[in-house]
Amino acid sequence: MVDPATTNLRPSLSRLVGRARELEQLAELVAAGQRLVTVFGPAGTGKTRTALALAHRLQAEQPDLGEVWLCELADTRDLEGLCEAIARTLGVPPLPSSSDAEVVQRLGAAIAARGPVLLVLDNFEQLAPLAGSTVAVWLAEAPELRLVVTSREHLRLRGELRFELPPLRLPEPGEPPEQSEAVALLVDRVRALDPGFELDATTTPLVVDLVTRLEGLPLAIELAASQVELLGLQGLLDNLHKRLDVLVGDGRDVADRHATLRAAIDWSWGLLSPVEREVLAQCTVFAGGFTAEVVAAVIETPPGGPAPLSVLKALRDKSLLRRDVPVEHPGQPRFLLFEAVREFAAERFASPAARDEARARHATCFLDLAERCVAQVGTPQGPQALRTLALERDNLRAVHEYASDRATTSDDALAWALRCVLALDVVASIRGPLAAHLALLEQTMARGQGRAVDDRLWARALRARAKARLMHGQTASALRDLDEALARAQAAGDAELQAEILVDQGVHHHQHRRLEQARADKKAEKGRALGLAAAGWSLLGSTYLMSALIGTISIDVADGDARLRRFGTWMTVPVAGPFAAAFNARSATGTLFTTTLGLAQAAGFTMALIGTSRHRRAKRDLQLMAMPTRGGGHLGVRMRF
Repeated sequence: MVDPATTNLRPSLSRLVGRARELEQLAELVAAGQRLVTVFGPAGTGKTRTALALAHRLQAEQPDLGEVWLCELADTRDLEGLCEAIARTLGVPPLPSSSDAEVVQRLGAAIAARGPVLLVLDNFEQLAPLAGSTVAVWLAEAPELRLVVTSREHLRLRGELRFELPPLRLPEPGEPPEQSEAVALLVDRVRALDPGFELDATTTPLVVDLVTRLEGLPLAIELAASQVELLGLQGLLDNLHKRLDVLVGDGRDVADRHATLRAAIDWSWGLLSPVEREVLAQCTVFAGGFTAEVVAAVIETPPGGPAPLSVLKALRDKSLLRRDVPVEHPGQPRFLLFEAVREFAAERFASPAARDEARARHATCFLDLAERCVAQVGTPQGPQALRTLALERDNLRAVHEYASDRATTSDDALAWALRCVLALDVVASIRGPLAAHLALLEQTMARGQGRAVDDRLWARALRARAKARLMHGQTASALRDLDEALARAQAAGDAELQAEILVDQGVHHHQHRRLEQARADKKAEKGRALGLAAAGWSLLGSTYLMSALIGTISIDVADGDARLRRFGTWMTVPVAGPFAAAFNARSATGTLFTTTLGLAQAAGFTMALIGTSRHRRAKRDLQLMAMPTRGGGHLGVRMRF
């Protein structure tokens, strides 16, 4: 039996679902002597429930911690109210004094006189600026005091251990859905209203989709559960695009700030400064996250105001931005918004014009970034460039949407949309999904029919669509695209692009055994001449490969060796492979060439072109003669010509 004079904890009316790992970690920290633990996170992550469960557990398992108290601070706004709330919780008599500092000091002395005390300060975020003059003093005055603080903002005190409470664990691929904490919570709360609810072949995928789109936020899941009876699972999913209006509760014993998802976020919004609100609204133009390096190009603060990065840090400290470190970029964290926060903040742009200006800055920034990455593909920086493009796909899609919305009436916007879809083409060609990408190409180019589009840009778009159509078996329309692309490239006077298109046509003719037609068209000769004029490594190799495949070139080893000497000794597989095939390379005396196979493969190039029996020897040499190189740990290939 717990002595009521040593605690005010009461049993919860609903069970805590999940959080076993977090409770274990927190209990170990307190048991190890950590005196100030701040459990922080955004609205609706379950900080209060977790802290209460921790307090109950410590009270049962570690009686030497002494008294255990919960002090609720949601309605407290100033230092006087904070001291009064704690004194009232602990049963400390009024503390008349001449100053705030004296009140704080006397309260600390009163706490110290009680011996060991574990005090949970719940909902401290609006009081965080006072932490240095209150919490720090009490910890110094009462050496046996331990504090567990729940807050949407950590306190930034020495000795503070910041424990960020994550969303509930979502279903993992291959794992039974019911083992997910998020699924378990939804099922538990729905069954409280409908005891017959079961996970079956129909409901399971809907539940998994629902908790995933709710991002594992406990408050959002509990509010969704309360709407299942009215809307059903599918109805909820269909209405999540307006989640702030749908996720509402009707509990009579629930605090207003937790009654709706909108109210929970509005509480955090009310604690922001005007510039923080402005920056958070601007952050909604990002899609799929963003890095600190793009912030200065997209986010604006008032003249003379704080730098965008400092405001970004403040928003992160206040749990309004999430942080993630992708595997592809371990040294470059990304920042994201929960979808509910995004929806809320997007409603609060200062004006429609301010939103349009932010979207324009976002489009300019990411289109420039994407085109710089595309230019690096096929170079030693190619693998990193491709990873960046893949990570920024959602941002590029947002840019495309922004440009497409304006493309009907603006030629500049149409050009932006085309440039964006061409940047996406580099990633889609390697990683897919090809069907969705072809649809995006078709949609974008339909807006350009009959419009004054730059010849080179339109030729590149036609070439990209032709490749996508060929992958889907749409041969006739693809070849028409290539013919038109070649004409537009000629009109633009772009030798490199002409050569690339001729290579595409020549390889297609070879694959479909239309060699006589290819020879008659003299595409190989034209492509070779243009490739030599453009002098691009990969392009040059490809034009020679295409010539060899069609059978319009026969170069002996000595000639091949001489040509390669002109181009240098360092080449990547996209060049060396085609040359090896084109020259029908043999293991003979000649120059040694070292190439970077790992870089080339990561850049999306394959040896698939060297597939005929005539060129298998070259392919085998590339594979069997792999050896480590001195730089970067990539595989190297030693080639003899």
